[in-house]
Amino acid sequence: MHRIYETCTKPIPVKDKRGKDAGTKPIGELIPPGDDSFGAQVTRQALRLLGLGYLKPAGQGKYNKMEIDCSRLVNWAVAEVDEDLGINGISKSAGYQMAAIERTVWPTSNNPTLENTDMHPGDTLYWRGAETGEIKHTAMYIGNGLMIEAGETVQIVPVRENTTNNNGEDSTLVCVKRMTEEGLRENADKNKR
Repeated sequence: MHRIYETCTKPIPVKDKRGKDAGTKPIGELIPPGDDSFGAQVTRQALRLLGLGYLKPAGQGKYNKMEIDCSRLVNWAVAEVDEDLGINGISKSAGYQMAAIERTVWPTSNNPTLENTDMHPGDTLYWRGAETGEIKHTAMYIGNGLMIEAGETVQIVPVRENTTNNNGEDSTLVCVKRMTEEGLRENADKNKR
């Protein structure tokens, strides 16, 4: 699974909280090479799509024709790690993804304030729209306070509390979940019945 480290020749570009270029970080500082957790594997796959435009086909992988938005980025990356889990274990919709992933990292009764130290690579973040009340955006945590998301492009940005969706609706971060291979396998088994 360390293939991305072997083929990555350039540092990863990151943006600041205002969306401006904030330089680069070596990929090994984002996800430690020794982290073989399911979340790290999924996030490494998502990194392959950096720079891809919003709703453009992935252009690679098992689902190279999938048009990538925020939730499909998560779905595509899961499918690259385990095709069955991408098809049957997790949805292409942010709201359904949030509902399907059982383990909540934040908020919890003993952890009302989100800290970067609480999150692991592959944790999924969800924003609720202020007008519709629906889950409107998702991203995956990478590490060092950074996440990967599909905005205008697939990009790495700092974790933020608020965002504005493509339709102009303001949204607030409401939840961080930890997807696990076991949890998605249970979903896949239920969905295949």
